[in-house]
Amino acid sequence: LRAQRKREAQLRAQKQAVEEERAAMEEEYSKAKEELASKYRAAKKQLRQLSARNEDLRAEISDLRNEFASEKEQLLETVREQNRELQLLDQVVRIFLPPREVEKLWSRARWDEDLGLWALPRIRPHRDFTPLALPDIGGSGGG
Repeated sequence: LRAQRKREAQLRAQKQAVEEERAAMEEEYSKAKEELASKYRAAKKQLRQLSARNEDLRAEISDLRNEFASEKEQLLETVREQNRELQLLDQVVRIFLPPREVEKLWSRARWDEDLGLWALPRIRPHRDFTPLALPDIGGSGGG
């Protein structure tokens, strides 16, 4: 009978130890589960923030691309306009100067960085040169 009571006491002690261990494991599992849920919520929040930032950056990139395209088109239009003006000036020069003289001007002219102007060689008109008066264009009547 004593052995049986001793055995029952041992079994109760083992059962209580197992239950305490089980309770400790359940508490540890519960804490780990809560910690994981907390980390998941934090990661999800960070993901939303990063997604919003990503969208903002994509919109900014799109805006910059559009702005760049607009500026590029403006610059190209300026270049086209300057080319047209250059062609006009070239045509006017060729009316008054033979190509050989134009080549001389180009070879002797020097760009002055300080003034931002071309330094042209001294040009004297021929003795028989007379200034040209152009007719009024479009009937403006002025002159």
